[in-house]
Amino acid sequence: MKTRLVKTALFAALTLLAALDSSLGAAERAASPPDHPERLTGSVRSVDARAHTIDLLTGVGYALRVRRVSLGLGARIYLGGAAVEFSHLTPGCIVRTACHHVYSAAVADTVEILAPAPTRRTP
Repeated sequence: MKTRLVKTALFAALTLLAALDSSLGAAERAASPPDHPERLTGSVRSVDARAHTIDLLTGVGYALRVRRVSLGLGARIYLGGAAVEFSHLTPGCIVRTACHHVYSAAVADTVEILAPAPTRRTP
């Protein structure tokens, strides 16, 4: 009887340790950065010049998502192959970004303006 109790307790402890080990492995895999940069293409929804961030409206399947992308100090912005300033990023621009991740935030290395924002016409 005592031997059976010890075996049951040992089995329970080993099962708990195996579950804990597999959950830690999943957390480490989730925390590790991807090997390749994430590419996002979308419409600029808003620009925050103070925080140096843009909100992109992107399409994922049949859903629309808003992703906040931070532009790092070394981020390069291109329009037609030429480097431009941050001020060229305005709401309505269509952009393509190459981002790496710092913790859970997307940080853009390059931003390519595919189409500038349309000009507004007054009736």
